[in-house]
Amino acid sequence: MKHGVFCLTILMLVFTVVSAWGEVSEIFVLGDTTTPPKGYTYTEMTMHSSDKWTAKANMPTARSLLAVVEVNNKIYAIGGYGIGYSDVLNTNEEYDPVTNTWTTKANMPTARGELAAAAVNGKIYAIGGATNIGLTGANEAYNPTTNTWTAKANMLTPRDYLAAAAVNGKIYAIGGYEDLATAGYESNANEVYDPAVNTWAVKKKMPTARIALAAAAVNGKIYAIGGWKDWFWDPHLNQTEEYNPVTNTWSVKLNMHNARCDHAVAVVNGKIYAIGGEGLNSDFMTITEEYDPVTSTWTEKADLRTARTGLAAATVNGKIYAIGGSSKRTNEEYSPSVLFYIHKTN
Repeated sequence: MKHGVFCLTILMLVFTVVSAWGEVSEIFVLGDTTTPPKGYTYTEMTMHSSDKWTAKANMPTARSLLAVVEVNNKIYAIGGYGIGYSDVLNTNEEYDPVTNTWTTKANMPTARGELAAAAVNGKIYAIGGATNIGLTGANEAYNPTTNTWTAKANMLTPRDYLAAAAVNGKIYAIGGYEDLATAGYESNANEVYDPAVNTWAVKKKMPTARIALAAAAVNGKIYAIGGWKDWFWDPHLNQTEEYNPVTNTWSVKLNMHNARCDHAVAVVNGKIYAIGGEGLNSDFMTITEEYDPVTSTWTEKADLRTARTGLAAATVNGKIYAIGGSSKRTNEEYSPSVLFYIHKTN
């Protein structure tokens, strides 16, 4: 028999088995689900292996501790610190993965680093961080369509080194570093912002207070990952804690293999990827780990090409872009391994 690949359709590869007499005996398809198309039967699964990082066009402005958000298949790199962490930036640059090009956009009104950001209904909300004069609760909305910024209700507890994630049209601002005069050091605050009514509300505190953590949302739940517990004793964290906004409860999950802070996270196909950051002994990391919320397991994946801390990441069309960090302009694209399911004709 001989095999031939005929066409590639959306998330489905069609191939045939042809007899020695030139007759098609069977037709197979590769899909992204165990549910077969009409007229087919699920047979087995296979892995398309990629799991690699590729260098892409560098960001125009070198920076660290920035925020990165995807809207309409484009990525916006916002704020951060310039080279040497000396300048607080309000820079806003757009990356188009299709053309591999960057475009300068309207500056954020409040220059700041160590901020968090998330998108709801096509708008980006830049929240908290540190300015030249201290912590801020600033909340500013960016509309990529009009290239304009609008001031919104400030976060209740000014913080930097926080994380944010959006679920069901609301943004949750979690953890970070609070004012020494009122809180000490690390925060376990959890505050939710509703863009529809421009209001904030207090939610149940995170079990582990921490700074320089990362957060991601999968299937309506938020995962707070890693961070730093104490400025002086230097305990980098590997904790993973899950927040359910519906029940307003937290659950402890399996720890990440490698403790780290100032790392990035991004989601592809329901799995969370923790990328780079600062590890024990203040080492800059290349390590990438994949977390599966369904099984609560961590798996190490391909290393970043460039070790970085204070980077940020976003996903477009199933690929992750790790941007900036360590006062660099670096932009690297990650292609995860993809699981396909084989179906054949009935």
